[in-house]
Amino acid sequence: MDSTLITAIVSMITGVAAWFVGRRKQKNDFIADLQASINMLADYNHKLLAENLELRKEIVELKVQFYAYEQKKEQKKGKK
Repeated sequence: MDSTLITAIVSMITGVAAWFVGRRKQKNDFIADLQASINMLADYNHKLLAENLELRKEIVELKVQFYAYEQKKEQKKGKK
């Protein structure tokens, strides 16, 4: 009977330990998945910011060209 009781206690302890280890691994996997999502979103955000900067540069260049065109147009009007 003692060996049966010891076996039952050891099995119970092993089961509880396995549950704790599995639960911790599950939490760690969840945290790792969240971190991967954060990293992916941060990379995407970085790409969007770079694209935004390029588009802003293009807008400035187009405005400069537009104002230069407007000045030429005004100069031609003044000569007539």
